[in-house]
Amino acid sequence: MRQDDLKKLERAIAEITEIAEGFGLDFYPMRYEICPADIIYTFGAYGMPTRFSHWTFGKQFYKMKLQYDLGLSKIYELVINSDPCYAFLLDTNTLIQNKLIVAHVLAHSDFFKNNVRFSNTKRDMVESMAATAERIKHYEHQYGKFEVEKFLDAVLAIQEHIDPSLLRPKLSWTWEDTEIYEEEEPPKTSTPYDDLWKLDEKD
Repeated sequence: MRQDDLKKLERAIAEITEIAEGFGLDFYPMRYEICPADIIYTFGAYGMPTRFSHWTFGKQFYKMKLQYDLGLSKIYELVINSDPCYAFLLDTNTLIQNKLIVAHVLAHSDFFKNNVRFSNTKRDMVESMAATAERIKHYEHQYGKFEVEKFLDAVLAIQEHIDPSLLRPKLSWTWEDTEIYEEEEPPKTSTPYDDLWKLDEKD
């Protein structure tokens, strides 16, 4: 973006933020960065600005960047669910595009902060992932890159089947405390469509 456009964008961010607050949005403090495509797509492939190294991220970067270079897809912005909330805007966006994106990003941040689905999210995940990356690098020196990569292959293979937001409750009972209860029938509910379930029973 040109320098005068950056100044206009700064003023627009302040105005859009004020309007969003007027509509009742409650978001984290925002940090905006204008980044070239290589940086945006690296963050997109890794999922975070700081993360451990693994071949699957390189594969994802190649696929995403190739689609961008061929004009098949485009990432206009990336938003990190953290406090403060980081928004990375593509440097080839026009001024009007970035104004729309800022409004879009504020809604993202409001959703991250207030939606119950994200209530257990670590808000310092950028720093936490940087520390994890350092720890894994240390393990590579200690145990060898091949061993660490094999472990990461196994972990990443099942990551899509894990719901990190589900917390297992701590159970305070023992087998001696258990009693056998007869299963109760679920309560019957009546709706205007109940007769549809009995169509097969009719002659």
